[in-house]
Amino acid sequence: RQAVAWLQASIGKELKSSRPANSDWLEKVRLSLEQGTPLLLEDCSEKLPALLAPVLRREFRGSGRKLVLSLDGADVDVMCSKDVKTGMPKLRDGGVLPAELPFRLYLQTRLANPHYGPEIQAHAALLDFSVTEHGLAEALLHIV
Repeated sequence: RQAVAWLQASIGKELKSSRPANSDWLEKVRLSLEQGTPLLLEDCSEKLPALLAPVLRREFRGSGRKLVLSLDGADVDVMCSKDVKTGMPKLRDGGVLPAELPFRLYLQTRLANPHYGPEIQAHAALLDFSVTEHGLAEALLHIV
């Protein structure tokens, strides 16, 4: 819960949340992509829903003046920064990744020592909030 409390304090009321066990989780992902709001998926297991793969892999593509991502077989218009002159999505280095994407996805687990496969680790930053006082003291003494 420490990570969730930190996220809520850092982001504030804009942070939306759901759980993969809830029936509405995919709809919340879609809405967050469209509205450019951060989303927290709580209580994730080591096996993430396959429907999250396009989001994690950032499989964005341009479609006219829109940036879209295919989610569960349907295209979702993704909120992103656009070029003032052309109205086209601003893309990083001429590629397909948006220059600015307000949507952020946070995945939280209650597992003590989760083991995510390389397909997840390659597309996500993993943070461990389970540092104990003893572990922190050992880490600091190891540095000195």
